[in-house]
Amino acid sequence: MIPRPTTLLALLALVSGCSPTEPPAELPAKPPATEPVPTVPTAPAPPTAAPEPAPEPAEADPDPVPEAAPDPAATAARARLLQAELSLLGGPAPALTVDAWIQGRGDLTSGKATLVVFFATEAPDAPPAVGAAEALWRRARSRGLHVVGLASPSTSREAVTAWLRTEAVTFPVALDSNGRTAEAWRRSSPVSAALVKEGRVVWTGNPARVTDELLARHL
Repeated sequence: MIPRPTTLLALLALVSGCSPTEPPAELPAKPPATEPVPTVPTAPAPPTAAPEPAPEPAEADPDPVPEAAPDPAATAARARLLQAELSLLGGPAPALTVDAWIQGRGDLTSGKATLVVFFATEAPDAPPAVGAAEALWRRARSRGLHVVGLASPSTSREAVTAWLRTEAVTFPVALDSNGRTAEAWRRSSPVSAALVKEGRVVWTGNPARVTDELLARHL
C-alpha cells in the first residue's frame, strides 16, 4: 500500500519536530567569505651606530718652555729713544750726512715738505714701510712732496742697490754715514720717518702711517 502524501508530511513533521503546516526552519546563512588582508612587510630598523669613543685627554707638556720675559733694560732703553725721537717735533731738522747717493739726490734746503725715511733692508717691516713711502712719492710729488731715503750702514751699497730694484723704489736714496744721521735724528726703530717742512720736524713715525690728510696740512 502506498502512503498518502499527508501521511508522509506527518512523518516528516515528527522527525523534524515541526507541525505539518509549518515550513521547515531555514538553516542559518553561511557568512560570505572574506578575502585575507595582505600584510605589508615592514622595513628592518637601521642598525644602531656604535657610540664614538670619548676623546683622550690631552697630555700636558711635561717640560713646557716658559715665555721669555721682556728685558726691563731693553724696554726702558727703547722708551728713552722714543721719547727722544718725539722731542724733535717742532724743532729744527738735523742735517743729512751721507756717504754717497745711491739713486737721485735730495736735501732739506728747499723748504718744501720732505719725508725723510730711515730703513734697514734686513728689517722685516722695511718692504711694506718703504713701499708706502714710494706710493706717497708717486701720488703727491706733483703737489710738491719730496721723499729722501737713508739706508742703514749695516748694508753694502751693492746690496742696497739690488734691494731698491727688487722693491721698485724710485725716490732718492743714500747710505747713512756710519749711522750718524739716524743718531742725530734720534731714530728709535730700524724703520721710521720724519716729515720736515721749512726746516722743522712736523711729524715723526712709521712711513706707512702717513695719510693724505697729514700731507694736505703741510703741502
